[in-house]
Amino acid sequence: TIRVEEYVTPDFYMEMPTLTGLYTFDDIITQTGSVNGYAGVAMAGAKVEYTVRCRPQWRVWSSARNYVWSDVDSGSVTADAQGRFAISFKAERPDFPDDEKDGTAVYTLEIKVTDRQGETHEMSKSIVVADIPLELSTAFASEVTVNDDVIAVNRDAEKYVLIEGVSRNGVAQAVDGTYRLLRGGSVQSEGLFTTGRQE
Repeated sequence: TIRVEEYVTPDFYMEMPTLTGLYTFDDIITQTGSVNGYAGVAMAGAKVEYTVRCRPQWRVWSSARNYVWSDVDSGSVTADAQGRFAISFKAERPDFPDDEKDGTAVYTLEIKVTDRQGETHEMSKSIVVADIPLELSTAFASEVTVNDDVIAVNRDAEKYVLIEGVSRNGVAQAVDGTYRLLRGGSVQSEGLFTTGRQE
């Protein structure tokens, strides 16, 4: 038997870029996006319906907890003449147990767009918000991990240390700070650093 199926080419698509900033609780977060036709024409005036939901995350060193999703906001916005839109919401801090030292939550933005012909597309974007939104890491050429808090290096072989900063959403961050290298409790070196540069 021969089976013939009809395939309908979609008329438009949506895009929402990854947010690059650092986000902590009570921040106003704005997610931008666009609605574009495959024919090269922007979907001006498209109605973008949205829902924002939140779920706390438990960290690997915390006791496992059964967190659930909760609705934060919903509504609709209208795309401008270029098909662009922006949705803003306040990332209010969820209730965490008293022993949660670094509260972290995932906010999911779900959008739905329907054109004049009734074609509908949906898309979602997740944004991580935390009490401590920046994670720093160091990298030595000869490092050996001793435990979660200590690494060993060959000081004669090391000329630089690379310090990197990444947001909870996995985006590299350019930040300045101070560092201090200790050996046996005494300071061996200290100074200023910029993430992404060898110091």
